[in-house]
Amino acid sequence: MAYLQELLQSQQTQIAQQEINNNQIGLRPGEAYTQYFPTWEVTAPQYQIPTAWSLSQLGYRTNEVAYACISLKMKTISEAPLRIWDKLEEEFIDDGDNEEYFRFMEQPCPDVSEADFHSANQMYLDIAGFMAWEKDTANDGSLKSIWPIMPQYASFERGQGKLLRAIHYLPYTGLPAYDIPRYKIVLMMYFDPNYFGLKPLSPTAVMADIIKVDNDMTTMLQTFIKNGAFVSGLLSTDQVINEADARFAKERFRETHGGVNNAGDIVVTGKGLKYQSTGQTFREMVFPEVDARSETRICMGYSVPPILVSAKSGMDRATYSNYEQARKAWYEEYVTSQWKFLEMRYTKDLLQHFDTDINHVLRFDTKNVKALQEDRTNQWNRAVEAYKSRIIVRNDALTEMGLPILVDSGGVLGMEYYQTAMTQTSMSTKDDLDKPNTAEGTKTDVEVTGQSLVKVTDDEAEEEKKFRAFAKRRLKENKSKDIPEYEFLYLSERRQRQLLSEFNVPDPDAEMVLKGLLEVVTLIKNNGHIKE
Repeated sequence: MAYLQELLQSQQTQIAQQEINNNQIGLRPGEAYTQYFPTWEVTAPQYQIPTAWSLSQLGYRTNEVAYACISLKMKTISEAPLRIWDKLEEEFIDDGDNEEYFRFMEQPCPDVSEADFHSANQMYLDIAGFMAWEKDTANDGSLKSIWPIMPQYASFERGQGKLLRAIHYLPYTGLPAYDIPRYKIVLMMYFDPNYFGLKPLSPTAVMADIIKVDNDMTTMLQTFIKNGAFVSGLLSTDQVINEADARFAKERFRETHGGVNNAGDIVVTGKGLKYQSTGQTFREMVFPEVDARSETRICMGYSVPPILVSAKSGMDRATYSNYEQARKAWYEEYVTSQWKFLEMRYTKDLLQHFDTDINHVLRFDTKNVKALQEDRTNQWNRAVEAYKSRIIVRNDALTEMGLPILVDSGGVLGMEYYQTAMTQTSMSTKDDLDKPNTAEGTKTDVEVTGQSLVKVTDDEAEEEKKFRAFAKRRLKENKSKDIPEYEFLYLSERRQRQLLSEFNVPDPDAEMVLKGLLEVVTLIKNNGHIKE
Protein backbone atom coordinates (compact mmCIF):
# COMPACT_ATOMS: atom_id res chain seq x y z
CA MET A 1 0.00 0.00 0.00
CA ALA A 2 2.88 2.31 0.82
CA TYR A 3 4.38 1.57 -2.61
CA LEU A 4 1.20 2.69 -4.39
CA GLN A 5 1.08 5.89 -2.38
CA GLU A 6 4.69 6.69 -3.34
CA LEU A 7 3.94 5.98 -7.00
CA LEU A 8 0.87 8.27 -6.98
CA GLN A 9 2.79 10.99 -5.19
CA SER A 10 5.63 10.78 -7.75
CA GLN A 11 3.21 11.05 -10.69
CA GLN A 12 1.46 14.03 -9.08
CA THR A 13 4.81 15.75 -8.63
CA GLN A 14 5.73 15.19 -12.31
CA ILE A 15 2.38 16.55 -13.49
CA ALA A 16 2.71 19.59 -11.28
CA GLN A 17 6.23 20.27 -12.59
CA GLN A 18 5.05 19.96 -16.20
CA GLU A 19 2.29 22.50 -15.51
CA ILE A 20 4.84 24.88 -13.99
CA ASN A 21 7.13 24.51 -17.02
CA ASN A 22 4.30 25.06 -19.46
CA ASN A 23 3.16 28.18 -17.61
CA GLN A 24 6.67 29.59 -17.42
CA ILE A 25 7.74 28.80 -21.02
CA GLY A 26 4.34 29.41 -22.55
CA LEU A 27 4.05 26.15 -24.50
CA ARG A 28 0.59 25.27 -25.73
CA PRO A 29 -0.59 21.68 -25.14
CA GLY A 30 1.17 19.32 -27.58
CA GLU A 31 3.70 21.91 -28.75
CA ALA A 32 7.31 20.65 -29.21
CA TYR A 33 9.78 22.19 -26.81
CA THR A 34 12.77 21.28 -29.02
CA GLN A 35 11.67 23.55 -31.84
CA TYR A 36 13.12 26.45 -29.84
CA PHE A 37 16.87 27.02 -30.22
CA PRO A 38 19.55 28.96 -28.31
CA THR A 39 19.32 32.70 -28.76
CA TRP A 40 22.78 33.03 -30.33
CA GLU A 41 21.87 30.56 -33.11
CA VAL A 42 18.75 32.56 -33.95
CA THR A 43 20.03 36.13 -33.68
CA ALA A 44 23.63 35.84 -34.92
CA PRO A 45 25.12 34.22 -38.07
CA GLN A 46 26.91 30.92 -37.40
CA TYR A 47 30.16 30.56 -39.36
CA GLN A 48 31.74 27.39 -40.68
CA ILE A 49 35.11 26.49 -39.10
CA PRO A 50 37.44 25.79 -40.89
CA THR A 51 36.25 28.10 -43.63
CA ALA A 52 35.36 26.80 -47.07
CA TRP A 53 38.21 28.85 -48.55
CA SER A 54 40.88 27.24 -46.35
CA LEU A 55 39.45 23.75 -46.96
CA SER A 56 39.62 24.33 -50.70
CA GLN A 57 43.24 25.47 -50.44
CA LEU A 58 44.19 22.54 -48.21
CA GLY A 59 42.58 19.78 -50.25
CA TYR A 60 41.24 20.23 -53.75
CA ARG A 61 43.67 22.97 -54.79
CA THR A 62 46.81 21.38 -53.27
CA ASN A 63 46.50 17.66 -52.58
CA GLU A 64 46.55 15.44 -55.66
CA VAL A 65 44.74 12.52 -53.97
CA ALA A 66 41.92 14.79 -52.78
CA TYR A 67 41.72 16.34 -56.25
CA ALA A 68 41.57 12.91 -57.93
CA CYS A 69 38.83 11.64 -55.59
CA ILE A 70 36.65 14.74 -55.87
CA SER A 71 37.11 14.96 -59.65
CA LEU A 72 36.11 11.31 -60.06
CA LYS A 73 32.96 11.87 -58.01
CA MET A 74 32.10 15.01 -59.99
CA LYS A 75 32.35 13.16 -63.32
CA THR A 76 30.41 10.18 -61.97
CA ILE A 77 27.51 12.07 -60.38
CA SER A 78 27.01 14.25 -63.48
CA GLU A 79 26.89 11.21 -65.79
CA ALA A 80 23.13 10.63 -65.46
CA PRO A 81 20.46 13.22 -66.37
CA LEU A 82 17.79 14.28 -63.86
CA ARG A 83 14.27 13.47 -65.05
CA ILE A 84 10.72 13.40 -63.67
CA TRP A 85 9.63 9.97 -62.39
CA ASP A 86 6.00 8.88 -62.01
CA LYS A 87 5.73 6.73 -58.86
CA LEU A 88 2.38 5.23 -59.89
CA GLU A 89 3.35 4.30 -63.44
CA GLU A 90 6.91 3.47 -62.30
CA GLU A 91 8.45 5.12 -65.33
CA PHE A 92 9.94 8.44 -66.46
CA ILE A 93 7.52 10.85 -68.07
CA ASP A 94 8.33 12.03 -71.58
CA ASP A 95 10.42 15.20 -71.71
CA GLY A 96 7.79 16.72 -73.96
CA ASP A 97 5.16 16.35 -71.22
CA ASN A 98 7.02 18.95 -69.12
CA GLU A 99 9.02 20.97 -71.61
CA GLU A 100 9.42 23.87 -69.17
CA TYR A 101 11.43 21.71 -66.75
CA PHE A 102 13.37 20.12 -69.60
CA ARG A 103 14.43 23.54 -70.95
CA PHE A 104 15.34 24.80 -67.48
CA MET A 105 17.66 21.85 -66.79
CA GLU A 106 19.49 22.40 -70.07
CA GLN A 107 20.94 25.55 -68.47
CA PRO A 108 19.88 26.07 -64.82
CA CYS A 109 22.25 29.02 -64.49
CA PRO A 110 23.52 31.13 -67.41
CA ASP A 111 26.52 29.37 -69.00
CA VAL A 112 26.07 26.39 -66.63
CA SER A 113 24.85 23.11 -68.13
CA GLU A 114 23.04 20.36 -66.22
CA ALA A 115 26.28 18.36 -65.99
CA ASP A 116 28.11 21.44 -64.65
CA PHE A 117 25.32 21.93 -62.09
CA HIS A 118 25.62 18.39 -60.71
CA SER A 119 29.44 18.55 -60.77
CA ALA A 120 29.52 21.81 -58.82
CA ASN A 121 27.15 20.43 -56.20
CA GLN A 122 29.32 17.37 -55.64
CA MET A 123 32.55 19.39 -55.58
CA TYR A 124 31.33 21.81 -52.91
CA LEU A 125 29.73 19.04 -50.86
CA ASP A 126 33.13 17.33 -50.63
CA ILE A 127 35.03 20.57 -49.97
CA ALA A 128 32.67 22.71 -47.87
CA GLY A 129 29.96 20.20 -46.91
CA PHE A 130 27.21 22.18 -48.61
CA MET A 131 26.17 23.89 -51.81
CA ALA A 132 23.30 26.34 -52.23
CA TRP A 133 21.74 28.16 -55.17
CA GLU A 134 19.53 31.23 -54.94
CA LYS A 135 16.34 31.14 -57.01
CA ASP A 136 15.76 33.95 -59.52
CA THR A 137 12.01 34.15 -60.16
CA ALA A 138 9.82 36.18 -62.51
CA ASN A 139 6.99 38.45 -61.42
CA ASP A 140 4.51 35.59 -61.72
CA GLY A 141 6.63 33.42 -59.43
CA SER A 142 7.97 31.12 -62.16
CA LEU A 143 11.59 30.03 -61.81
CA LYS A 144 13.89 31.63 -64.39
CA SER A 145 17.31 30.47 -63.17
CA ILE A 146 19.38 29.77 -60.07
CA TRP A 147 22.64 31.40 -58.97
CA PRO A 148 25.43 29.86 -56.88
CA ILE A 149 25.85 30.95 -53.26
CA MET A 150 29.62 30.73 -52.82
CA PRO A 151 30.35 28.79 -49.60
CA GLN A 152 33.27 31.02 -48.51
CA TYR A 153 30.88 34.00 -48.24
CA ALA A 154 28.05 32.18 -46.45
CA SER A 155 27.06 31.75 -42.81
CA PHE A 156 23.85 30.33 -41.34
CA GLU A 157 20.98 31.45 -39.13
CA ARG A 158 18.26 29.46 -37.41
CA GLY A 159 14.70 30.61 -36.83
CA GLN A 160 12.29 29.69 -34.06
CA GLY A 161 10.68 26.53 -35.34
CA LYS A 162 13.08 26.40 -38.30
CA LEU A 163 16.30 24.39 -38.51
CA LEU A 164 17.59 26.90 -41.04
CA ARG A 165 15.89 30.25 -41.51
CA ALA A 166 18.33 31.94 -43.91
CA ILE A 167 21.84 31.98 -45.31
CA HIS A 168 23.70 35.15 -44.30
CA TYR A 169 25.59 36.17 -47.46
CA LEU A 170 28.50 38.62 -47.39
CA PRO A 171 30.56 38.52 -50.64
CA TYR A 172 33.09 41.20 -49.56
CA THR A 173 32.41 43.39 -52.58
CA GLY A 174 31.48 46.53 -50.70
CA LEU A 175 27.82 45.53 -50.66
CA PRO A 176 26.03 44.97 -47.35
CA ALA A 177 25.30 41.49 -46.02
CA TYR A 178 21.97 39.99 -47.04
CA ASP A 179 19.85 37.21 -45.50
CA ILE A 180 18.64 34.85 -48.24
CA PRO A 181 15.52 33.05 -46.85
CA ARG A 182 15.42 29.25 -46.98
CA TYR A 183 12.45 29.10 -49.38
CA LYS A 184 14.52 30.93 -52.01
CA ILE A 185 17.34 28.39 -51.85
CA VAL A 186 18.14 25.05 -53.47
CA LEU A 187 20.22 23.46 -50.72
CA MET A 188 22.40 20.36 -50.38
CA MET A 189 24.20 19.87 -47.04
CA TYR A 190 26.13 17.27 -45.02
CA PHE A 191 25.05 18.23 -41.49
CA ASP A 192 27.50 18.79 -38.63
CA PRO A 193 26.22 16.55 -35.77
CA ASN A 194 26.84 19.35 -33.25
CA TYR A 195 24.76 21.81 -35.30
CA PHE A 196 22.20 19.62 -37.01
CA GLY A 197 20.33 21.36 -39.80
CA LEU A 198 22.38 24.53 -39.35
CA LYS A 199 26.07 24.09 -40.17
CA PRO A 200 27.80 21.72 -42.60
CA LEU A 201 30.63 19.25 -42.03
CA SER A 202 32.56 18.18 -45.11
CA PRO A 203 34.81 15.15 -45.76
CA THR A 204 37.71 17.55 -46.35
CA ALA A 205 37.18 19.13 -42.91
CA VAL A 206 37.20 15.71 -41.22
CA MET A 207 40.40 14.73 -43.04
CA ALA A 208 42.17 18.07 -42.64
CA ASP A 209 44.94 16.60 -40.47
CA ILE A 210 45.74 13.60 -42.67
CA ILE A 211 45.61 15.76 -45.83
CA LYS A 212 48.08 18.17 -44.21
CA VAL A 213 50.41 15.23 -43.38
CA ASP A 214 50.28 14.13 -47.01
CA ASN A 215 50.95 17.69 -48.18
CA ASP A 216 53.92 17.96 -45.78
CA MET A 217 55.38 14.72 -47.10
CA THR A 218 55.09 16.03 -50.63
CA THR A 219 56.84 19.23 -49.54
CA MET A 220 59.59 17.18 -47.90
CA LEU A 221 60.08 15.17 -51.07
CA GLN A 222 60.15 18.38 -53.09
CA THR A 223 62.85 19.72 -50.78
CA PHE A 224 64.86 16.53 -51.19
CA ILE A 225 64.73 16.80 -54.97
CA LYS A 226 65.52 20.50 -54.85
CA ASN A 227 68.54 20.05 -52.55
CA GLY A 228 69.72 16.86 -54.15
CA ALA A 229 69.85 15.34 -50.67
CA PHE A 230 68.90 16.13 -47.14
CA VAL A 231 71.85 18.23 -45.99
CA SER A 232 71.13 17.27 -42.42
CA GLY A 233 74.18 16.50 -40.35
CA LEU A 234 76.81 17.60 -37.86
CA LEU A 235 79.84 19.64 -39.02
CA SER A 236 82.48 19.66 -36.25
CA THR A 237 86.07 20.79 -35.76
CA ASP A 238 88.71 20.43 -33.06
CA GLN A 239 89.39 24.14 -33.22
CA VAL A 240 87.67 26.76 -31.10
CA ILE A 241 85.53 28.98 -33.40
CA ASN A 242 83.15 31.83 -32.79
CA GLU A 243 79.55 32.14 -34.00
CA ALA A 244 80.48 34.05 -37.15
CA ASP A 245 83.00 31.38 -38.21
CA ALA A 246 80.46 28.63 -37.53
CA ARG A 247 77.84 30.39 -39.65
CA PHE A 248 80.35 30.89 -42.45
CA ALA A 249 81.38 27.21 -42.44
CA LYS A 250 77.75 26.11 -42.45
CA GLU A 251 76.80 28.34 -45.38
CA ARG A 252 79.93 27.40 -47.37
CA PHE A 253 79.27 23.69 -46.81
CA ARG A 254 75.61 24.00 -47.88
CA GLU A 255 76.58 26.06 -50.93
CA THR A 256 79.26 23.59 -51.97
CA HIS A 257 77.50 20.30 -51.32
CA GLY A 258 73.74 21.10 -51.35
CA GLY A 259 71.35 21.54 -54.28
CA VAL A 260 70.38 19.45 -57.27
CA ASN A 261 73.60 20.18 -59.18
CA ASN A 262 75.73 18.81 -56.35
CA ALA A 263 73.66 15.67 -55.73
CA GLY A 264 75.92 12.64 -55.35
CA ASP A 265 79.06 14.79 -55.24
CA ILE A 266 82.02 13.84 -53.03
CA VAL A 267 82.43 15.72 -49.75
CA VAL A 268 85.95 17.06 -49.05
CA THR A 269 86.61 18.78 -45.72
CA GLY A 270 89.58 20.78 -44.50
CA LYS A 271 92.01 19.92 -41.76
CA GLY A 272 90.25 19.21 -38.50
CA LEU A 273 86.77 19.53 -40.08
CA LYS A 274 84.49 16.50 -39.82
CA TYR A 275 80.98 15.90 -41.23
CA GLN A 276 78.60 13.34 -39.74
CA SER A 277 75.16 12.75 -41.26
CA THR A 278 72.26 12.82 -38.84
CA GLY A 279 69.42 12.57 -41.41
CA GLN A 280 67.37 9.45 -42.12
CA THR A 281 66.91 7.71 -45.45
CA PHE A 282 63.49 7.16 -46.97
CA ARG A 283 63.66 3.49 -45.99
CA GLU A 284 64.51 4.38 -42.41
CA MET A 285 61.51 6.72 -42.35
CA VAL A 286 59.31 3.93 -43.87
CA PHE A 287 58.26 6.56 -46.39
CA PRO A 288 56.36 4.20 -48.76
CA GLU A 289 54.26 2.80 -45.93
CA VAL A 290 53.48 6.21 -44.44
CA ASP A 291 52.68 7.61 -47.88
CA ALA A 292 50.36 4.68 -48.68
CA ARG A 293 48.63 5.08 -45.31
CA SER A 294 47.89 8.74 -45.98
CA GLU A 295 46.54 8.03 -49.46
CA THR A 296 44.34 5.20 -48.20
CA ARG A 297 42.81 7.30 -45.42
CA ILE A 298 42.12 10.18 -47.80
CA CYS A 299 40.40 7.84 -50.26
CA MET A 300 38.45 6.30 -47.38
CA GLY A 301 37.23 9.73 -46.26
CA TYR A 302 35.96 10.54 -49.75
CA SER A 303 34.38 7.04 -50.11
CA VAL A 304 36.50 6.21 -53.16
CA PRO A 305 38.36 2.88 -53.54
CA PRO A 306 42.12 3.62 -53.88
CA ILE A 307 42.38 1.54 -57.04
CA LEU A 308 39.98 3.89 -58.89
CA VAL A 309 42.31 6.89 -58.46
CA SER A 310 45.55 4.90 -58.93
CA ALA A 311 46.64 5.40 -55.31
CA LYS A 312 49.62 3.26 -54.26
CA SER A 313 47.67 1.09 -51.85
CA GLY A 314 45.21 0.31 -54.63
CA MET A 315 47.77 -0.26 -57.38
CA ASP A 316 49.86 -2.74 -55.34
CA ARG A 317 47.31 -5.47 -56.07
CA ALA A 318 45.69 -3.96 -59.13
CA THR A 319 44.46 -6.05 -62.04
CA TYR A 320 41.89 -5.20 -64.69
CA SER A 321 39.45 -7.62 -63.04
CA ASN A 322 39.97 -6.03 -59.63
CA TYR A 323 39.44 -2.58 -61.10
CA GLU A 324 36.18 -3.56 -62.79
CA GLN A 325 34.87 -5.23 -59.63
CA ALA A 326 35.85 -2.24 -57.45
CA ARG A 327 34.27 0.20 -59.91
CA LYS A 328 30.99 -1.69 -60.08
CA ALA A 329 30.84 -2.15 -56.29
CA TRP A 330 31.53 1.57 -55.80
CA TYR A 331 28.66 2.52 -58.09
CA GLU A 332 26.28 0.14 -56.33
CA GLU A 333 27.30 1.08 -52.77
CA TYR A 334 28.13 4.80 -52.92
CA VAL A 335 27.11 6.44 -56.21
CA THR A 336 23.53 5.16 -56.23
CA SER A 337 23.00 6.30 -52.62
CA GLN A 338 24.49 9.71 -53.44
CA TRP A 339 22.11 10.02 -56.39
CA LYS A 340 19.21 9.29 -54.01
CA PHE A 341 20.44 11.96 -51.58
CA LEU A 342 20.56 14.58 -54.36
CA GLU A 343 17.21 13.43 -55.81
CA MET A 344 15.42 14.17 -52.53
CA ARG A 345 16.94 17.65 -52.28
CA TYR A 346 16.15 18.48 -55.92
CA THR A 347 12.59 17.19 -55.60
CA LYS A 348 11.95 19.35 -52.52
CA ASP A 349 13.50 22.58 -53.76
CA LEU A 350 13.19 22.46 -57.57
CA LEU A 351 10.32 20.29 -58.77
CA GLN A 352 7.63 22.39 -57.07
CA HIS A 353 8.23 25.14 -59.65
CA PHE A 354 7.46 22.85 -62.60
CA ASP A 355 5.22 20.01 -61.41
CA THR A 356 2.73 19.89 -58.52
CA ASP A 357 1.73 16.23 -58.94
CA ILE A 358 2.45 14.55 -55.57
CA ASN A 359 3.22 11.29 -57.39
CA HIS A 360 6.03 12.88 -59.40
CA VAL A 361 9.60 13.06 -58.10
CA LEU A 362 12.97 13.83 -59.62
CA ARG A 363 15.21 10.87 -60.28
CA PHE A 364 18.48 10.29 -62.12
CA ASP A 365 18.06 8.25 -65.31
CA THR A 366 20.86 5.67 -65.10
CA LYS A 367 19.90 3.49 -68.05
CA ASN A 368 22.89 4.72 -70.09
CA VAL A 369 25.42 4.65 -67.24
CA LYS A 370 27.88 2.09 -68.53
CA ALA A 371 29.19 0.96 -65.13
CA LEU A 372 25.68 -0.09 -64.08
CA GLN A 373 24.94 -2.04 -67.24
CA GLU A 374 25.18 -5.77 -66.89
CA ASP A 375 27.66 -7.66 -69.05
CA ARG A 376 25.85 -8.19 -72.37
CA THR A 377 26.83 -11.86 -72.65
CA ASN A 378 25.47 -12.69 -69.19
CA GLN A 379 22.32 -10.71 -69.90
CA TRP A 380 21.64 -12.61 -73.12
CA ASN A 381 22.42 -16.00 -71.56
CA ARG A 382 20.03 -15.31 -68.69
CA ALA A 383 17.25 -14.29 -71.07
CA VAL A 384 17.75 -17.34 -73.27
CA GLU A 385 17.78 -19.71 -70.29
CA ALA A 386 14.60 -18.17 -68.86
CA TYR A 387 12.90 -18.49 -72.25
CA LYS A 388 13.99 -22.08 -72.78
CA SER A 389 12.80 -22.93 -69.28
CA ARG A 390 9.40 -21.52 -70.25
CA ILE A 391 9.52 -18.96 -67.44
CA ILE A 392 9.07 -16.00 -69.81
CA VAL A 393 7.62 -15.55 -73.30
CA ARG A 394 9.69 -14.65 -76.34
CA ASN A 395 8.99 -10.90 -76.21
CA ASP A 396 10.02 -10.78 -72.55
CA ALA A 397 13.30 -12.43 -73.51
CA LEU A 398 13.83 -9.93 -76.33
CA THR A 399 13.17 -7.02 -73.95
CA GLU A 400 15.68 -8.41 -71.46
CA MET A 401 18.23 -8.68 -74.27
CA GLY A 402 17.61 -5.08 -75.31
CA LEU A 403 16.09 -6.05 -78.68
CA PRO A 404 12.81 -4.89 -80.28
CA ILE A 405 9.80 -7.08 -79.55
CA LEU A 406 7.75 -8.93 -82.17
CA VAL A 407 4.37 -7.40 -83.00
CA ASP A 408 1.53 -8.54 -85.26
CA SER A 409 -2.06 -7.45 -85.80
CA GLY A 410 -3.43 -10.24 -83.64
CA GLY A 411 -1.15 -9.51 -80.71
CA VAL A 412 -0.09 -13.17 -80.58
CA LEU A 413 3.35 -13.07 -82.15
CA GLY A 414 6.08 -12.98 -79.52
CA MET A 415 3.76 -14.00 -76.68
CA GLU A 416 4.43 -17.72 -77.09
CA TYR A 417 6.52 -19.84 -74.74
CA TYR A 418 9.47 -21.91 -75.90
CA GLN A 419 8.20 -25.02 -77.70
CA THR A 420 9.77 -27.91 -75.82
CA ALA A 421 7.08 -30.50 -76.50
CA MET A 422 4.40 -31.16 -79.08
CA THR A 423 1.32 -33.27 -79.56
CA GLN A 424 2.15 -36.26 -81.71
CA THR A 425 1.02 -39.82 -82.39
CA SER A 426 3.15 -42.54 -80.88
CA MET A 427 2.92 -46.20 -81.78
CA SER A 428 4.21 -47.19 -78.38
CA THR A 429 5.33 -45.79 -75.08
CA LYS A 430 8.15 -48.25 -74.95
CA ASP A 431 11.65 -47.27 -76.11
CA ASP A 432 13.71 -50.26 -77.13
CA LEU A 433 17.21 -49.53 -78.40
CA ASP A 434 17.34 -52.82 -80.27
CA LYS A 435 13.88 -52.69 -81.85
CA PRO A 436 12.00 -49.73 -83.30
CA ASN A 437 8.59 -48.99 -81.86
CA THR A 438 6.36 -50.65 -84.42
CA ALA A 439 3.51 -51.91 -82.30
CA GLU A 440 0.15 -50.25 -82.72
CA GLY A 441 -0.48 -47.64 -80.10
CA THR A 442 -2.71 -44.74 -79.30
CA LYS A 443 -2.45 -41.02 -79.76
CA THR A 444 -0.57 -39.44 -76.86
CA ASP A 445 -0.83 -35.79 -75.91
CA VAL A 446 2.37 -34.51 -74.36
CA GLU A 447 1.25 -31.57 -72.24
CA VAL A 448 3.71 -29.26 -70.53
CA THR A 449 2.28 -27.64 -67.41
CA GLY A 450 3.25 -26.72 -63.90
CA GLN A 451 6.10 -28.62 -62.32
CA SER A 452 6.71 -30.67 -65.48
CA LEU A 453 8.25 -27.68 -67.31
CA VAL A 454 11.77 -28.35 -66.11
CA LYS A 455 11.35 -32.11 -66.53
CA VAL A 456 10.56 -31.72 -70.24
CA THR A 457 14.04 -30.41 -70.94
CA ASP A 458 15.55 -33.43 -69.17
CA ASP A 459 13.31 -35.79 -71.16
CA GLU A 460 14.44 -34.17 -74.40
CA ALA A 461 18.10 -34.63 -73.53
CA GLU A 462 17.51 -38.23 -72.52
CA GLU A 463 15.61 -38.93 -75.74
CA GLU A 464 18.45 -37.48 -77.88
CA LYS A 465 20.88 -39.72 -76.03
CA LYS A 466 18.74 -42.82 -76.63
CA PHE A 467 18.25 -41.99 -80.32
CA ARG A 468 21.97 -41.60 -80.97
CA ALA A 469 22.66 -44.92 -79.26
CA PHE A 470 19.93 -46.57 -81.36
CA ALA A 471 21.22 -45.03 -84.61
CA LYS A 472 24.86 -45.99 -83.95
CA ARG A 473 23.83 -49.55 -83.21
CA ARG A 474 21.83 -49.80 -86.47
CA LEU A 475 24.79 -48.43 -88.45
CA LYS A 476 27.08 -50.94 -86.80
CA GLU A 477 24.67 -53.73 -87.79
CA ASN A 478 24.41 -52.35 -91.37
CA LYS A 479 20.72 -51.62 -90.81
CA SER A 480 20.73 -47.88 -91.51
CA LYS A 481 17.30 -48.15 -93.16
CA ASP A 482 15.81 -48.86 -89.73
CA ILE A 483 16.95 -45.50 -88.28
CA PRO A 484 13.95 -43.47 -89.55
CA GLU A 485 11.62 -45.93 -87.82
CA TYR A 486 12.64 -44.65 -84.36
CA GLU A 487 9.62 -43.18 -82.56
CA PHE A 488 10.17 -39.82 -80.82
CA LEU A 489 8.07 -38.80 -77.81
CA TYR A 490 9.38 -35.43 -76.64
CA LEU A 491 11.52 -33.76 -79.31
CA SER A 492 10.02 -31.22 -81.70
CA GLU A 493 9.67 -32.11 -85.35
CA ARG A 494 12.42 -29.68 -86.29
CA ARG A 495 14.84 -31.24 -83.81
CA GLN A 496 13.88 -34.72 -85.01
CA ARG A 497 14.88 -33.82 -88.57
CA GLN A 498 18.17 -32.34 -87.36
CA LEU A 499 19.05 -35.56 -85.54
CA LEU A 500 18.07 -37.73 -88.49
CA SER A 501 20.19 -35.64 -90.84
CA GLU A 502 23.23 -36.29 -88.60
CA PHE A 503 22.97 -39.94 -89.65
CA ASN A 504 22.34 -39.19 -93.36
CA VAL A 505 18.61 -39.91 -93.19
CA PRO A 506 16.93 -37.83 -95.92
CA ASP A 507 14.20 -35.41 -94.94
CA PRO A 508 10.90 -37.08 -95.99
CA ASP A 509 9.32 -33.78 -97.02
CA ALA A 510 12.34 -32.81 -99.11
CA GLU A 511 12.44 -36.31 -100.62
CA MET A 512 8.74 -36.09 -101.54
CA VAL A 513 9.19 -32.67 -103.15
CA LEU A 514 12.18 -33.87 -105.11
CA LYS A 515 10.30 -36.97 -106.27
CA GLY A 516 7.40 -34.78 -107.42
CA LEU A 517 9.73 -32.53 -109.40
CA LEU A 518 11.29 -35.54 -111.11
CA GLU A 519 7.85 -36.79 -112.10
CA VAL A 520 6.96 -33.40 -113.58
CA VAL A 521 10.23 -33.29 -115.54
CA THR A 522 9.63 -36.82 -116.86
CA LEU A 523 6.08 -35.93 -117.90
CA ILE A 524 7.24 -32.83 -119.76
CA LYS A 525 9.96 -34.77 -121.54
CA ASN A 526 7.50 -37.47 -122.64
CA ASN A 527 5.18 -34.83 -124.09
CA GLY A 528 8.05 -33.44 -126.15
CA HIS A 529 8.25 -30.04 -124.45
CA ILE A 530 11.88 -30.53 -123.48
CA LYS A 531 14.49 -31.38 -126.09
CA GLU A 532 17.48 -33.55 -125.23
